[in-house]
Parts: sequence; structure tokens; C-alpha cells
Amino acid sequence: MDPISLLALLVSVASLALSWRIGAQQTQLQARLVDVEAVREEDRLRETKRASLIASVVRQITPSSFPTARTLVDQLLCVANSGRAQARSITILLDGKPPSEHEFTSRNDAKLSVLGPGAEAKFYLSIPFGSSLLLHVELAWEDESAEPGRWVSELTL
Repeated sequence: MDPISLLALLVSVASLALSWRIGAQQTQLQARLVDVEAVREEDRLRETKRASLIASVVRQITPSSFPTARTLVDQLLCVANSGRAQARSITILLDGKPPSEHEFTSRNDAKLSVLGPGAEAKFYLSIPFGSSLLLHVELAWEDESAEPGRWVSELTL
């Protein structure tokens, strides 16, 4: 065999080995991409089954019907669901008590059992003069994700 043919054979074998190695690396990379996409899809599906509740204190200003007063300012506890699933079996605790037993809420309107995605519920607060300016709020709920939801914060009144 002449030297040129031998050199051509060596170049062909080296090219074949390099092509095989690059192909194997591309296959591994593609397998990793498929795994990443599967995890993303799983997270997306889990997110569609999850509710996300949060509470805030809002002030509602309304014109007064009394001639001597200009406006009325009401404080409301707002519970909102920014998740994509319905929240159910909702428990609200204000300073460790259910709203029906807390001094800041009306005994009649402080019940909430279901809150749909994008929905909010508001409860009037009656805050006596000289009360604490912090309200410890705990929310707990269930949703389709089978993971219990929980949110805790101190809110300024």
C-alpha cells in the first residue's frame, strides 16, 4: 500500500471516530434537553393545580352621605387568590383567632370557604382607638396540588 493511500485511510478513520464522538455528545445533550423539558412541563402542570392566597389591609374611601363629613374611610382585610386553581377549605386566623372571634371583625361576614383563581374577598375591619397597629394573619388552604397551602404575615393597620 502506498503512503498516500495509508494517509487517506488514517484520515478517514480519524474522521469517523470524531463524527461518532460528536454524535454521541449530541445524543447526550438532546437527552438532557428532553429531561429539562419534562421537568418544566411537570412544574407547569403542578402550577395549574396550585392556589396562591395572600392577605392585605386596604383602605376604601367613599363619599359620605352626611353633610358635615366629607368622606368615610373603611379598612378592609382583603384575601386574594393569584394562583391558577381554586382554594378550598380556607382557614383564616387573625392574631391566632378565627375572624368570628376577633375584636376587629364583624361576626357575620368573616367566613370564607372557597376562593377561585383571580378572585378576592374583603372583610370590614372595625379597629378600636388605641389598638395595636399590627395584625398577625395566617391563611391555610387546600387545592388540587395535594400540597397544603400556607401564608403567614404581620400586616400594618
